[in-house]
Amino acid sequence: MAKKSVWAFGPVTDENVEQAIKYVAAGWYAVAAIQGVLLTILAFAGQVSPGDLVDPFAAALGGWFLSTRKSRALAVALFLYSLAILAVTVAARLGMSQGGTNIFLAIAVVYLGWLGIPATWFWQRRRCAEIRWLPVILIFLAAAIVGLVCIVSAGVVLNLLEGAGKPVPQPVQEFIYAAAMFFPPVFTMALSTMKWPFTEPDASCPWPRRTV
Repeated sequence: MAKKSVWAFGPVTDENVEQAIKYVAAGWYAVAAIQGVLLTILAFAGQVSPGDLVDPFAAALGGWFLSTRKSRALAVALFLYSLAILAVTVAARLGMSQGGTNIFLAIAVVYLGWLGIPATWFWQRRRCAEIRWLPVILIFLAAAIVGLVCIVSAGVVLNLLEGAGKPVPQPVQEFIYAAAMFFPPVFTMALSTMKWPFTEPDASCPWPRRTV
Protein backbone atom coordinates (compact mmCIF):
# COMPACT_ATOMS: atom_id res chain seq x y z
CA MET A 1 0.00 0.00 0.00
CA ALA A 2 1.45 3.35 -0.99
CA LYS A 3 2.34 5.72 1.82
CA LYS A 4 0.17 8.78 2.19
CA SER A 5 2.06 11.99 1.45
CA VAL A 6 2.87 14.10 4.51
CA TRP A 7 1.69 17.08 2.45
CA ALA A 8 -1.87 15.75 2.45
CA PHE A 9 -4.30 15.69 5.34
CA GLY A 10 -4.12 12.31 6.99
CA PRO A 11 -2.57 10.39 9.86
CA VAL A 12 1.06 10.98 10.77
CA THR A 13 2.96 7.75 11.36
CA ASP A 14 6.26 6.61 12.86
CA GLU A 15 7.61 6.39 9.33
CA ASN A 16 6.81 9.92 8.20
CA VAL A 17 6.65 12.12 11.32
CA GLU A 18 10.25 13.31 11.21
CA GLN A 19 10.16 13.79 7.43
CA ALA A 20 6.92 15.74 7.85
CA ILE A 21 8.57 18.13 10.29
CA LYS A 22 11.51 18.55 7.91
CA TYR A 23 9.17 19.36 5.03
CA VAL A 24 7.20 21.87 7.09
CA ALA A 25 10.41 23.56 8.24
CA ALA A 26 11.63 23.76 4.64
CA GLY A 27 8.27 25.25 3.70
CA TRP A 28 8.74 28.02 6.27
CA TYR A 29 12.19 28.75 4.84
CA ALA A 30 10.56 29.14 1.44
CA VAL A 31 7.92 31.45 2.94
CA ALA A 32 10.70 33.54 4.49
CA ALA A 33 12.46 33.87 1.13
CA ILE A 34 9.26 34.84 -0.69
CA GLN A 35 8.31 37.31 2.03
CA GLY A 36 11.78 38.84 2.00
CA VAL A 37 11.66 39.54 -1.72
CA LEU A 38 8.05 40.74 -1.87
CA LEU A 39 8.14 42.88 1.28
CA THR A 40 11.39 44.53 0.26
CA ILE A 41 9.87 45.50 -3.09
CA LEU A 42 6.65 46.71 -1.45
CA ALA A 43 8.57 48.64 1.23
CA PHE A 44 10.56 50.56 -1.40
CA ALA A 45 7.26 51.26 -3.17
CA GLY A 46 5.82 52.60 0.08
CA GLN A 47 3.03 50.02 0.15
CA VAL A 48 3.98 48.33 3.45
CA SER A 49 5.51 49.46 6.71
CA PRO A 50 9.26 48.82 7.12
CA GLY A 51 8.31 47.05 10.34
CA ASP A 52 6.80 44.29 8.22
CA LEU A 53 10.32 43.37 7.11
CA VAL A 54 10.61 41.48 10.40
CA ASP A 55 8.17 38.87 9.04
CA PRO A 56 10.73 36.96 6.92
CA PHE A 57 12.95 36.57 9.96
CA ALA A 58 9.97 35.29 11.94
CA ALA A 59 9.19 32.67 9.30
CA ALA A 60 12.82 31.55 8.98
CA LEU A 61 13.36 31.31 12.73
CA GLY A 62 10.05 29.51 13.08
CA GLY A 63 11.13 26.90 10.56
CA TRP A 64 14.50 26.42 12.23
CA PHE A 65 13.09 26.06 15.73
CA LEU A 66 10.36 23.75 14.45
CA SER A 67 12.94 21.38 12.98
CA THR A 68 15.24 21.48 16.02
CA ARG A 69 12.78 21.68 18.91
CA LYS A 70 9.68 20.04 17.39
CA SER A 71 7.64 22.21 19.73
CA ARG A 72 3.87 21.89 19.79
CA ALA A 73 3.50 25.44 21.12
CA LEU A 74 5.62 26.75 18.26
CA ALA A 75 3.57 24.80 15.71
CA VAL A 76 0.39 26.39 17.07
CA ALA A 77 2.03 29.84 17.07
CA LEU A 78 3.08 29.42 13.44
CA PHE A 79 -0.44 28.33 12.51
CA LEU A 80 -1.89 31.44 14.19
CA TYR A 81 0.73 33.51 12.40
CA SER A 82 -0.35 31.99 9.08
CA LEU A 83 -3.97 32.89 9.86
CA ALA A 84 -2.84 36.46 10.54
CA ILE A 85 -1.12 36.49 7.14
CA LEU A 86 -4.35 35.33 5.53
CA ALA A 87 -6.37 37.99 7.37
CA VAL A 88 -3.98 40.77 6.31
CA THR A 89 -4.02 39.49 2.73
CA VAL A 90 -7.83 39.47 2.63
CA ALA A 91 -7.89 42.98 4.11
CA ALA A 92 -5.40 44.18 1.49
CA ARG A 93 -7.46 42.51 -1.22
CA LEU A 94 -10.50 44.47 -0.02
CA GLY A 95 -8.51 47.70 0.07
CA MET A 96 -8.69 47.93 3.87
CA SER A 97 -4.92 47.74 4.48
CA GLN A 98 -1.55 47.65 2.79
CA GLY A 99 0.27 44.46 1.88
CA GLY A 100 0.23 41.56 -0.54
CA THR A 101 -2.99 40.44 -2.19
CA ASN A 102 -2.15 36.89 -3.30
CA ILE A 103 -4.90 34.87 -1.63
CA PHE A 104 -3.65 31.55 -2.99
CA LEU A 105 -0.20 32.07 -1.48
CA ALA A 106 -1.78 33.03 1.86
CA ILE A 107 -3.95 29.89 1.85
CA ALA A 108 -0.86 27.79 1.09
CA VAL A 109 0.87 29.32 4.11
CA VAL A 110 -2.14 28.47 6.31
CA TYR A 111 -1.99 24.87 5.05
CA LEU A 112 1.73 24.81 5.84
CA GLY A 113 1.03 26.12 9.33
CA TRP A 114 -1.60 23.44 9.87
CA LEU A 115 0.75 20.62 8.84
CA GLY A 116 3.12 21.43 11.68
CA ILE A 117 0.46 20.86 14.37
CA PRO A 118 -0.32 17.12 13.92
CA ALA A 119 3.35 16.35 13.19
CA THR A 120 4.71 17.93 16.38
CA TRP A 121 1.80 16.65 18.47
CA PHE A 122 2.46 13.11 17.25
CA TRP A 123 6.21 13.35 17.78
CA GLN A 124 5.91 14.70 21.31
CA ARG A 125 3.12 12.29 22.27
CA ARG A 126 5.00 9.25 21.03
CA ARG A 127 8.08 10.21 23.04
CA CYS A 128 5.76 10.39 26.07
CA ALA A 129 6.63 14.05 26.66
CA GLU A 130 5.10 15.77 29.65
CA ILE A 131 4.69 19.55 29.78
CA ARG A 132 6.70 21.26 32.53
CA TRP A 133 4.35 24.13 33.35
CA LEU A 134 6.65 26.09 35.67
CA PRO A 135 9.33 26.68 32.99
CA VAL A 136 6.59 27.45 30.46
CA ILE A 137 5.07 30.17 32.65
CA LEU A 138 8.36 31.65 33.84
CA ILE A 139 9.99 31.72 30.39
CA PHE A 140 6.95 33.28 28.73
CA LEU A 141 6.83 35.89 31.51
CA ALA A 142 10.56 36.59 31.13
CA ALA A 143 10.21 36.94 27.35
CA ALA A 144 7.31 39.37 27.77
CA ILE A 145 9.30 41.48 30.25
CA VAL A 146 12.36 41.50 27.99
CA GLY A 147 10.24 42.57 25.02
CA LEU A 148 8.60 45.36 27.02
CA VAL A 149 11.94 46.61 28.33
CA CYS A 150 13.44 46.62 24.83
CA ILE A 151 10.47 48.51 23.34
CA VAL A 152 10.57 51.12 26.12
CA SER A 153 14.35 51.42 25.78
CA ALA A 154 14.05 51.89 22.02
CA GLY A 155 11.48 54.64 22.59
CA VAL A 156 13.70 56.41 25.10
CA VAL A 157 16.72 56.32 22.78
CA LEU A 158 14.70 57.55 19.80
CA ASN A 159 13.26 60.41 21.87
CA LEU A 160 16.72 61.37 23.11
CA LEU A 161 18.01 61.46 19.55
CA GLU A 162 15.09 63.62 18.49
CA GLY A 163 15.71 65.96 21.43
CA ALA A 164 19.36 66.21 20.42
CA GLY A 165 18.35 67.36 16.94
CA LYS A 166 19.14 64.02 15.31
CA PRO A 167 15.71 62.51 14.63
CA VAL A 168 15.53 59.02 13.19
CA PRO A 169 13.37 58.73 10.04
CA GLN A 170 9.90 57.36 10.71
CA PRO A 171 10.33 54.20 8.57
CA VAL A 172 13.49 53.33 10.49
CA GLN A 173 11.68 53.91 13.78
CA GLU A 174 8.95 51.49 12.73
CA PHE A 175 11.52 48.83 11.92
CA ILE A 176 13.34 49.40 15.22
CA TYR A 177 10.14 49.03 17.23
CA ALA A 178 9.13 45.89 15.34
CA ALA A 179 12.58 44.37 15.80
CA ALA A 180 12.63 45.25 19.51
CA MET A 181 9.22 43.65 19.96
CA PHE A 182 10.18 40.43 18.15
CA PHE A 183 13.86 39.50 18.38
CA PRO A 184 14.68 39.90 22.12
CA PRO A 185 11.69 37.82 23.33
CA VAL A 186 12.35 35.12 20.74
CA PHE A 187 16.01 34.77 21.64
CA THR A 188 15.15 34.90 25.35
CA MET A 189 12.83 31.93 24.87
CA ALA A 190 15.30 30.11 22.62
CA LEU A 191 18.19 30.41 25.06
CA SER A 192 16.06 29.69 28.12
CA THR A 193 14.48 26.55 26.69
CA MET A 194 17.93 25.13 25.96
CA LYS A 195 18.48 25.05 29.72
CA TRP A 196 14.87 24.56 30.87
CA PRO A 197 12.87 22.78 28.14
CA PHE A 198 9.09 22.98 28.08
CA THR A 199 8.71 19.20 27.95
CA GLU A 200 10.37 16.24 29.61
CA PRO A 201 10.36 12.78 28.01
CA ASP A 202 9.43 9.71 29.98
CA ALA A 203 12.52 7.53 30.39
CA SER A 204 10.37 4.42 30.06
CA CYS A 205 8.88 5.51 26.74
CA PRO A 206 9.08 2.55 24.31
CA TRP A 207 9.32 4.72 21.19
CA PRO A 208 12.94 5.23 19.98
CA ARG A 209 14.06 8.84 20.32
CA ARG A 210 15.18 9.79 16.86
CA THR A 211 16.35 13.27 15.94
CA VAL A 212 15.93 15.31 12.76
